[in-house]
Amino acid sequence: MTGELSNTKAAGCHGDALSAVTVLLIDNEEYSMFYRELIRQWGYSVIHVKNIREGKQTLENLAPDMIMLGDDLSDGCGFEFCKELRRTWDIPIILIDCNKADIRVSAGLDMGADEYFPKHCSFDYVKIRVDNYLKPAVKRAGRYAEKTPARSRFDLWHVKWMNWINS
Repeated sequence: MTGELSNTKAAGCHGDALSAVTVLLIDNEEYSMFYRELIRQWGYSVIHVKNIREGKQTLENLAPDMIMLGDDLSDGCGFEFCKELRRTWDIPIILIDCNKADIRVSAGLDMGADEYFPKHCSFDYVKIRVDNYLKPAVKRAGRYAEKTPARSRFDLWHVKWMNWINS
């Protein structure tokens, strides 16, 4: 597999189910590292590849639960690749793009994307939308929670502290 796998288990009783859910992030821009780290912090597994060729190779060996796809890739257009993916993949596809003009959003959704995020949108909004799209995958993976809270580093520290105090 050509991508970089990040698998960090979330704290709490649903960590195993969350970490069994995989997001394939296809984007060559430096900004994608923020999405990769956020998704990892939320407890999901992340595979990051930087272009369409690596994305196709990864998809030959992996069935992700969601694809996040940048538009401006080094070897092609993310919008066109989205259209190609939609022919064979029935999973959520989220386009991430620097441009938030209405015409770009409409074009992305027309190409088959389920969602369109400008790269500089609210991370709280992104978390809510990603969690909503991945709920069925988490349910399939086992222990399902209606609402899994975001876990910051403070939250993780607090859970460890409370476990230590209560032991």
